Amino acid sequence: MSTSPIGFDNLTLSCGRLTYRLIAEADRESLREILSDPDLTRPAGYMPAKDDADFEKFWHGLTDNKTGIAILYGGECIGYFNVHPYKADSGEYAGKNNVSVGFIIGRRYHKQGFGTEAVGVLSAYLKRRFDYVFGECFEENAASEKTLRKCGYRYVETYRMFFDKLCEEKKVLSFVY
Repeated sequence: MSTSPIGFDNLTLSCGRLTYRLIAEADRESLREILSDPDLTRPAGYMPAKDDADFEKFWHGLTDNKTGIAILYGGECIGYFNVHPYKADSGEYAGKNNVSVGFIIGRRYHKQGFGTEAVGVLSAYLKRRFDYVFGECFEENAASEKTLRKCGYRYVETYRMFFDKLCEEKKVLSFVY
């Protein structure tokens, strides 16, 4: 059995209103429902699953590496936080042990501080394990930008990137914690 590269094996964190643990089979249907909303997935760089096979591929990408964290409120999965290795080629971040993060909170839990709470707690946890934690969002995603800034991330740069799953180029704001 592989271990979680983010140290979440057999770990459950509780802080404030939320609980966090590796995504588990029990979260599948809640996440499938949340991720069926293109207004939530497009700002994260992808479209909802087209069918069961497409969702299975996404699910395995989220769970196989043991870096997907379920965000739980009252035992219900209300979103997820995902961690990826991040390689910087130059500057102060090059050669460091870096990760990047992404998150989605279900629509009915928006504007209640759940995103800020989750990003704050999980970023602080990751900062104890990694040199730098990066968060990125599309330039037009004001809510994610606000969340990252509230949680202590500072702006690093803006760059353009083509997103195959959206079939479009986007301006991306990069922040570091």
